[in-house]
Amino acid sequence: MSRLPPDPIYIFRGHNSIINTVKILNDIIISGDINGQVIIWDLKTKKQILKWKAHADAILSIDYIYKKDIIISQGRDNLLLLWDYGLFKRERDTTIKVSSSLAIDSLSFCKFNLFQNEDATQLLLSIPKINKNEFIDIIDLNSKTKIYEDIGVNDIDIKTGMCMCMNLLRKDEKLFLLAGYEYGNVIMWDLENKSICWNKKFHSEPVFAIDVSNSLKYGVSVSADNIISHFEISQKEPKYKEIKSKSCGFADIKFRYDDKIFAIAGWDSKIRIYHAKKLIPLAILSYHRDGVQEIDFLKKENDDCGKVNELISCSKDGCLGLWKIY
Repeated sequence: MSRLPPDPIYIFRGHNSIINTVKILNDIIISGDINGQVIIWDLKTKKQILKWKAHADAILSIDYIYKKDIIISQGRDNLLLLWDYGLFKRERDTTIKVSSSLAIDSLSFCKFNLFQNEDATQLLLSIPKINKNEFIDIIDLNSKTKIYEDIGVNDIDIKTGMCMCMNLLRKDEKLFLLAGYEYGNVIMWDLENKSICWNKKFHSEPVFAIDVSNSLKYGVSVSADNIISHFEISQKEPKYKEIKSKSCGFADIKFRYDDKIFAIAGWDSKIRIYHAKKLIPLAILSYHRDGVQEIDFLKKENDDCGKVNELISCSKDGCLGLWKIY
């Protein structure tokens, strides 16, 4: 008899509204909601470390610069803020300070994407262009300058609509950008040459999330339709496969650090776990009472207590679910 899917090992309650975004680190969890509130949670004690009003409008996305202990938050108030969590810890303060900010355009609901190398000498941020959401700018956060501008389709015969999601990656010493668009296209961009490697219409609805395996061999995209698209990361025409789900509408996709599995967040409140090579369903995680907005696997930093198999989810029901997967 097959094992039943696991229940969450802990439920975090503290938000009073829909939680849009969540990030899990080795010792903390960071979550942001539609009221502009951010909460930092202690992963060991499960208690709140800090809760504050980060934005005047909903928070779309959160990320973390590991070497600098900086939290990045993106709001619907058209601001991207960098919060100095390292200073907060060192001074044992009661408030957290903004170290810098960027004016952005959050009209399309597209979440920023951060590329960072191990020593944080490269911190590159992709974001839709202000007042021109079908194009993308790449910003160097260390120098606060745009290193690539107006990445997008200029051919009037190729219709993509607004950019909906992005993933920056470096492969074979070159920088590439995977972008998902309103009309269902996924495009791989060669940033140095500002050219299209390939353009595939994997979906019939807007693409909401793309993730890339840590080996940089494969990518997966999900959208408002029922297609889960699995494709090669290649500069040439990619080989790809489709998984057709019985349910429509997926908000997020994440590979685990070992590339053995990936998880998909569903509008139907379910989290689906797939075998990353065989592309077969392994489990459906059920707890949330409303759509799952975002998920995140713990990045492998150590093997302490098997924590590297932990997954965090956030939902429209205002709760965070912590799961232990295989």
